[in-house]
Amino acid sequence: MTQIGSHSNPDNLSWQGRSVFITGAAGFVGRWLSEKLVSQGARVIALDWQGKSDTTGLPLLDSKGFESIQGRVENSEKIERILHDAYVDTVFHLAAINVNIGTSVSPRSIFETNIRGTWSVLEACRLVPSVARIVLASSSEAEDEQKTETIKASTKIRRKRHPYQVSKISAELVAQAYADTYGMPIAISRSDNIYGGRDLNWNRLIPGVMRSLINGEAPVLRSDGTLARDFIYIDDIVAAYLTLAEKTGDSGVRGEIFHFATGTNTTALDIVTQLCELTGRSDLKPVVLNKSPCERINSIRPINLERDLLGWASKIDLREGLQLTANWYKKYFHESGHNPEY
Repeated sequence: MTQIGSHSNPDNLSWQGRSVFITGAAGFVGRWLSEKLVSQGARVIALDWQGKSDTTGLPLLDSKGFESIQGRVENSEKIERILHDAYVDTVFHLAAINVNIGTSVSPRSIFETNIRGTWSVLEACRLVPSVARIVLASSSEAEDEQKTETIKASTKIRRKRHPYQVSKISAELVAQAYADTYGMPIAISRSDNIYGGRDLNWNRLIPGVMRSLINGEAPVLRSDGTLARDFIYIDDIVAAYLTLAEKTGDSGVRGEIFHFATGTNTTALDIVTQLCELTGRSDLKPVVLNKSPCERINSIRPINLERDLLGWASKIDLREGLQLTANWYKKYFHESGHNPEY
């Protein structure tokens, strides 16, 4: 049997007829990635912990190229059977509990899903020879920058740790251990603020603002509005994942971390202003709560490595992406009959 990691991944990999396994396929990014792969002729097997009782109001793909299987990422034995039976050659591990502030989710749940879930998926991949490429979706929260601010000559304040951040750092280290020790073709993707239609997490900036605007209410900003972050459109991220998968076995890619960004930061207030303009609701002025002083402040991300080594660069500018996003939410709420009420 073929030893995992022995494949060299060709450029411009064709997805036609390939068997792809995606965890977290019912999530925002997972839906777009699944749809793209199916459109390119891949057979997608999705692991969905909710099964067919999807509570988001967005049905999973109804396509002969898509199969949803109920299960949890912590069940390594079940995942191994799925990979083996479907002769899967590509794995995208996207599933995670994405709660990075507050105490609403127990640390045990976060660690079980995000850390145990990662090694469970990778262990299943290690035991199935057909798996030739693996992409782990991580987060900019995993960056262990240890930023400090000097208050006095001898006093420093470090950034406080949250279980989510710790879990993502740990998951990356687990993935690198598998890549380094077993030669597994794994690559890690980090990104900042991914946006676009189908994101129904109303606690996030853009979905929350769009729901408020469509409901005729002033959008609310938790911060003071000056936090500047890199916002990247969903199409660019899907393209990044597919490009990274193509090259997981290449020198300089296996076991490495890639940060997909546009290279331009935009303040939250500017995002709100543009969405108000694009929806014709400039009359609705944002309410600035200024209650999130500890939110992460991102530095501008250079994309030289991603461009030079992977040949990837963001293609959709912020204005175009926001217009596409606004159009999707307007259609979702108005034409599909969904209620924007809280």
